Amino acid sequence: MQKLSVLKFSLIALSLIYSVNSSAMPSELYQGMVQYELQSGNYFKALTLMNQDYQAGHLVNKIVALSGFNINEDVEQLLKVFHQQEKKNKNSKISTNNSADYFQIGRLEYQAGRCKPALRAFKKVKRNLSIDDKQEWAFYRANCFIRLGSNVRAAQVLNDNLSGAWAAYAYYNLAQSYNEASRDKTKALVALRIANSLTSGSTSEEKALSNQINLAAGSMYLNESKPDLASNFFKKIFLDAAIAPEALYLNGLAKLELNDFRSATQSWFSVKKYPLINQSVAEALLAIPYAYERSGYTSQALEAYLKATAEFKNELEIIDKIDRLIKKYGAQKLLIEENTIEGLEWFLAKDVVTNTMKATYYSYFMQNPDIYDSVELFSELKMLNDSMQFWSSQLQVFDQSLKKKRNNFSKKSQSFNAKTVQAKIKKISEKVNLIKLQKQVTPKHADRLQLDNMQSSAVFLMQRLEALNAKVSNGNERLKSQLAQSSQLNLKSKQAKTQLDVLMVKLNEQITKMIRDQLAVLKKQMLTNFERSEQGLDHVFESIAESNHLQKNRLDGRFK
Repeated sequence: MQKLSVLKFSLIALSLIYSVNSSAMPSELYQGMVQYELQSGNYFKALTLMNQDYQAGHLVNKIVALSGFNINEDVEQLLKVFHQQEKKNKNSKISTNNSADYFQIGRLEYQAGRCKPALRAFKKVKRNLSIDDKQEWAFYRANCFIRLGSNVRAAQVLNDNLSGAWAAYAYYNLAQSYNEASRDKTKALVALRIANSLTSGSTSEEKALSNQINLAAGSMYLNESKPDLASNFFKKIFLDAAIAPEALYLNGLAKLELNDFRSATQSWFSVKKYPLINQSVAEALLAIPYAYERSGYTSQALEAYLKATAEFKNELEIIDKIDRLIKKYGAQKLLIEENTIEGLEWFLAKDVVTNTMKATYYSYFMQNPDIYDSVELFSELKMLNDSMQFWSSQLQVFDQSLKKKRNNFSKKSQSFNAKTVQAKIKKISEKVNLIKLQKQVTPKHADRLQLDNMQSSAVFLMQRLEALNAKVSNGNERLKSQLAQSSQLNLKSKQAKTQLDVLMVKLNEQITKMIRDQLAVLKKQMLTNFERSEQGLDHVFESIAESNHLQKNRLDGRFK
């Protein structure tokens, strides 16, 4: 995988810089630093901190870090290694993994869509989990049973003292599974009621889930021909929610089934303030003239169809413009990064509101999982690129520092004469011995004069001098070696940077193509909406023509 090769190049330079620190610090502190980066989601930093000994002893953490950085090819290989080790440990009845390791492996297998190995891993997790981990553990297990077609086992997993967002999501998924499996919606609605009771709505995530629950419940009641109950749920959805256009459109349908024409059209008119690329907005635009026509308001229906046709045509022109811009500038310059391009203020305009043209289309593109993953990968590569630039600049500073140090060392080493200093120390030592040998110098005098300490200091100075002399002798070679290592690291860093730039260019081209393909899908949908609006216009004109024809015929006496 090309991304992996670039990553390995960068890790060579970074690990050499970090290795000094990691080997010099206590083991517990070092492991705590790695664990902190993993739990914070800083997978790249965690990877750079992991030396070879740590990777060998903490295989699960290495797999988690690689998975977080989307290096899935290596993750699959390492998961196989982990399961092979587990088989050996099972035979020897010795396990080096703890509950946290099995929890991480179960989550990775679940995310890879392999529920059976995920459930085997989760089974080995001990029950003494924290409250938050227990909720997440139950969520993964319940979802695995749902995927494997066992709603009963999923309900059993959730039949515990659970609360919070994880449990609410699990009950929501169980409700959807009940809805698909049976015509009787009782179990599904009960599961949604439980899910709703588990969400406090205190966070944006919980509010979004609560909106989704209300939409699901309203849709079920609407399909069961209970529009009054459906409307009650649709009204609970916040107007700033991503699914608000769909809720307003469905609420209009519910009101129309209740023969409340005014409320239906009011609900659909409310949808018009949202972007037209949302299909619910397009459906509302088409529903308004249909309702007018059905209620006998032909002129209003004609006017509404004309407005809808004009809006669809205008959106088609915008789609074509954006497609040409994406082709010309690429996704990186136009969508991913913040740029200012003269003449494109209408698209690149920044504002405190979230419904700008760029934000609208960016959100639409990110709904495609492949585009989302590719843009996320591009962001990670950009982060890697910035990190490499930083360390490259640090290496250059280090290189300059070494060169200055080498020049200063050469000058100072020339002025350093070890033999002269050695002779001075020896002379002082001899004088001390002569003083000690004099008859009038008693042991008490020698002790007061600290002659023994002076002799010991002379010996210590001799040892220091010998060590310093050895450093001076080898210093020039060591500095030369360090300069060579620094130059080699600089070269590898430049090579990795070049490869990374090439990879980012190719990824930008891929994202650009994917976005243009998505625009083609949107254009096709918008053309369909435009044609439906045109057909509606034709139908209204035909109705008017038939009405005029019948009116003329009624004047004929034969129709009396």
